[in-house]
Amino acid sequence: MDRWLAEHSNLSRSEAKAAVRAKRVKVDCHLAISASQKVDSEAVILVDNELVAIRVPQYVMLHKPLGVICATIDGLHQTVIDLLPPAFKTLHPVGRLDKETTGLVILTDDGQWSHRVAHPKYNCEKRYLVTTKWPIPEATIERLLAGVVLRDDPTPVAAKSIDRLADNQLMITISEGRYHQVRRMIAACENRVMQLHRTNIGSLELDISEGEWRQLTPEEVSSLA
Repeated sequence: MDRWLAEHSNLSRSEAKAAVRAKRVKVDCHLAISASQKVDSEAVILVDNELVAIRVPQYVMLHKPLGVICATIDGLHQTVIDLLPPAFKTLHPVGRLDKETTGLVILTDDGQWSHRVAHPKYNCEKRYLVTTKWPIPEATIERLLAGVVLRDDPTPVAAKSIDRLADNQLMITISEGRYHQVRRMIAACENRVMQLHRTNIGSLELDISEGEWRQLTPEEVSSLA
């Protein structure tokens, strides 16, 4: 019950538990028994005698421009939420891109789905177009594929695949998603990322112009988690 209310109302789980204890919650015209009781998919839920409408989860693709931050609110910078219509202001980004990275961002209000897409243990691959300051030797590509040790992190991290596009440009696929992983991997190879652009998350490919957004199809949602 508490989880259902947290997903479909403005109550947090702790507030939902308190509402049940205070006998403010009804299920099919009967007072809720406990915060842990199961909720039938066709149940009618009232809080303070007001109907709680079932929320349909939203899933959105956004092409993040340079300088926009992956946050829901910020007093100094434009956020990814600022680029969406008011109806999507309750969404949160699935994982993050830093301010200087452009490209594919997914936003949703489905917490469990978001966790499966973003958490490293699920190995959802991310693909990046990387432009470096200096040319990239073949030996560097071999190091990135074999695994490099990042500063302050003794566990080696490796790229899943790499395609060379130019002397100083690679397409790198990773699956772990550590903090600033691609930038730190390149730095560990004595080079510097000048431009970083995410093109794919799992099977989902960025297909809209910078600053634009669109909703994901049910098939795309299912393919990611």
